[in-house]
Amino acid sequence: MFYGWIIVTTCFLVTMITYGAGFSFGVFLTSLRQTFGSTTAAISGAYSLQVFLYTGFAVLAGWGADKYGAKITTMTGGIFLSSGLLLTSQASTVWQLYVTYGLIGIGMSTAYSPLMTTVSRWFVKRRGLAIGISSTGLGVGPLIMAPLASYLISVADWRLSYLVMGGAGALIVPLAWSLKRSPQDAVSHNASIAPPATKTGGNTPEASEFSLVEAIRTQAFWLISLTFLMVGMGLQMVLAHTVAYSGLKGVP
Repeated sequence: MFYGWIIVTTCFLVTMITYGAGFSFGVFLTSLRQTFGSTTAAISGAYSLQVFLYTGFAVLAGWGADKYGAKITTMTGGIFLSSGLLLTSQASTVWQLYVTYGLIGIGMSTAYSPLMTTVSRWFVKRRGLAIGISSTGLGVGPLIMAPLASYLISVADWRLSYLVMGGAGALIVPLAWSLKRSPQDAVSHNASIAPPATKTGGNTPEASEFSLVEAIRTQAFWLISLTFLMVGMGLQMVLAHTVAYSGLKGVP
């Protein structure tokens, strides 16, 4: 089997776990507010910090993937994510919640750009399909983990739910071990892997990439950046409060 599909599978699983845990905050909002006796604004501020650090550290994650490879970068992110989730289960004050959600945000920063760029290096003809499958984890993760977290809260408490998600986050570290920067890296590390061929995986030698300066001079770079900014602002503010608001309106 062409090794690129193993990369795709790994990226799908990593994004599924990462975004499933990171985007399930709304399920916990009411429980956290009641436990800490705090306001919705104060509790949701921890999620705001998570998103801020997630986006800010994404730049550093991209640099890390270029310099050290997606494997090391993603494994590091998995450690931060898992640690943040496990520590959240033990939080006893609101300020501790801010610290732990900060760790979660840093961990999430490694789960998109390093993975998507790695997938793109492995595919040319089927690049869109490969990236599409990999990024599907962003939606599948919350679809699975948010109901699971809600169920665990209903039968036990929110602390157990964070423990389970923290355990899932720890799986990112061994999963990331299979990531290779490029087809050439896979061949050099494993003689049993055949060199990439156009007829096998739809691949050709990697084309030269834009430098940072060249990229920021293009209109496409700024249009894509603006798109992500607008989607992020429109989505995240609503996502954090949907479950709690629906509960207040009597939706089970």
